[in-house]
Amino acid sequence: MKADNFIFKIRLLIPFFLAFQMVTAQAPDGYYDSANGLTGYALKSALRDIITNGHTDQGYDNLYNLYQNSDTDNYYENDGT
Repeated sequence: MKADNFIFKIRLLIPFFLAFQMVTAQAPDGYYDSANGLTGYALKSALRDIITNGHTDQGYDNLYNLYQNSDTDNYYENDGT
């Protein structure tokens, strides 16, 4: 019975958690301003420009180096793990 009660409580909490995430996870002010009022190809192009701003494609050839360096601990223990 205790396990069933626990599962019931978890199922009740999941929708509240998801709703909280949707309310709090918003784009910064002005993020989509350049796409306002556009349609079709112009909208697609504006959205592409928004999401690629500051992004540098590293390509698949660089994945091995990325995997070795992306999660290196240089903060907490600062031991390079």
